Amino acid sequence: MFMPQFQKKTIADLETATQISKRINLFKFARLNESTQARIMRGCVKKDRFENINEVAHHLVFKHDNEGVALNFYGCGVCGGYHVTSANKTRRKQIKEMIINLKNNIIE
Repeated sequence: MFMPQFQKKTIADLETATQISKRINLFKFARLNESTQARIMRGCVKKDRFENINEVAHHLVFKHDNEGVALNFYGCGVCGGYHVTSANKTRRKQIKEMIINLKNNIIE
C-alpha cells in the first residue's frame, strides 16, 4: 500500500500558513500557481493591513511626520483591506499635498 510522504513543517511554515489564512482561504491559496502565490505574499500577506481609509490616512500622516516619507496606498483585492507601498516621485508629491490638506482641515 502506497503512503504519501509528508515533509515535517517548521515553525516558520506554520506561522506563514497562519498569516496567509488571515488574508485568504488556505485551500484557495494552495491551488494557485507559484507566481500568483508569490504576488499575494508580496502584495498582501507580508504587508500591514489597514481596515479602512481612515486608518491609512493616520498611518500616512504618522510616517510623514516621524520619518519624512510619503507612502502610497492601495485597496487590496485579496483581503479587502488597504496596504501602503512606496511611491514614485509624482505620487509622493501628491501624497505630501494630501497630508498637508488633511492636517489643515483637522486644525481648522
